[in-house]
Amino acid sequence: SVGKGGEVDILTNDRLEGNPVTTTNVDVTIPSNGGLTGLTVDSTTGKLKVPSTATPGTYTVTYKICDKAHSNVCDTATVKITVTPTIVANNDPDTSVGKGGEVDILTNDRLEGNPVTTTNVDVTIPSNGGLTGLTVDSTTGKLKVPSTATPGTYTVTYKICDKAHSNVCDTATVKITVTPTIVANNDPDTSVGKGGEVDILTNDRLEGNPVTTTNVDVTIPSNGGLTGLTVDSTTGKLKVPSTATPGTYTVTYKICDKAHSNVCDTATVKITVTP
Repeated sequence: SVGKGGEVDILTNDRLEGNPVTTTNVDVTIPSNGGLTGLTVDSTTGKLKVPSTATPGTYTVTYKICDKAHSNVCDTATVKITVTPTIVANNDPDTSVGKGGEVDILTNDRLEGNPVTTTNVDVTIPSNGGLTGLTVDSTTGKLKVPSTATPGTYTVTYKICDKAHSNVCDTATVKITVTPTIVANNDPDTSVGKGGEVDILTNDRLEGNPVTTTNVDVTIPSNGGLTGLTVDSTTGKLKVPSTATPGTYTVTYKICDKAHSNVCDTATVKITVTP
């Protein structure tokens, strides 16, 4: 088997007067290329040169060697050449994913210039870069991050091999950032006077640990009509303005991991402002 543009050594087992043949003592020609158009002989080495434009497939080639000193002293032999497809695995863009998520790696990879799928290639992981439990989804070819993964950044090496020619493979890398798990839980209904504060972070978690203004940013996507409601940047509590109109408001707040600003969750709290 040989890739496009490769060479095939044919003279190793041929003899002239019991001695090895080389391009010094024999001429090599190709009486029949067996359909392998563009096949030539390297005049220096005597190897058969497969063109880079060859069509993948198996060809039975007949070659001929003739004694340079006696051009009518010749012999022929055959060699079966399997031209393998060209496979290319390209490095993927850096990707952030939550625990239990998946990473698409095959989109930019090619087999004979065509997109690869789990129908035509096998996908394996030679190196998980420390991301223990990383697997391949056999149906989609995506990388599956375990739900127990430790947040962090991992450089993973994956390998794709042509199903029809298992020795035709290529490798590429993808940098995967596993983001933490953040959970904002809805809070109990709360009554508060004008100018008072509402504690909303007590039941929220980042990687299972309590959240604080040290590890999360708190914002208010919707104040529910409670004009002037703000967040105390030190405590993370909601501050009701002293000018608030008494009534009940359903407020939506959002917490985002400071280390990964795209890792967020929202929750609601019903605030009753008393007269």
